[in-house]
Amino acid sequence: RLWRGRKGVKRQIITDDIGYLLSVVIHKANLHDTKIGYWAAGLATFAYPTLEKICADGGYRGTFVYEAYKYFGLRVEISKKLKPHGWQVLPKRWIVERTFSWLNHSRRLSKDYELTIASAETLIKISHIHTLLNRLWTLILRNVLAVIYTERGDRTRIISARRADRDEEAAYFGQFKQ
Repeated sequence: RLWRGRKGVKRQIITDDIGYLLSVVIHKANLHDTKIGYWAAGLATFAYPTLEKICADGGYRGTFVYEAYKYFGLRVEISKKLKPHGWQVLPKRWIVERTFSWLNHSRRLSKDYELTIASAETLIKISHIHTLLNRLWTLILRNVLAVIYTERGDRTRIISARRADRDEEAAYFGQFKQ
């Protein structure tokens, strides 16, 4: 557990516009974002060479902007803080925050259980793959249900397919109640 450092661990991720994970870097928390952020940028540009621009928050201004352009040819757009009129969502930052919240659904990622950086990064990738497969599965199921009900010619049941299934189950199990 020596890799964690005295102040804990930080996770640096780069996502696309939808929030899908492009790269992940885990490091000690006592290292600043501007010095470590270009590792994640390097991994992302190596995996996706057509990447042209990165949006980042104010913690990445300075040397990160310079090094990302110098070494990888990436333009970095820093999201500015809005005028303090209460709480507001920063532009583009919510995408990364949403991805972090998707990752927090995994129990194994709630605490730092891992002994190595490689296993921690791998578990983040596995958790994200699990999220993507669940979304793909629900999309496939919705399309299959739509096709089944469309082939019957019963278009009104497409909208209420799940509700109808629940009603049928309730009627079936209701007959056993005394």
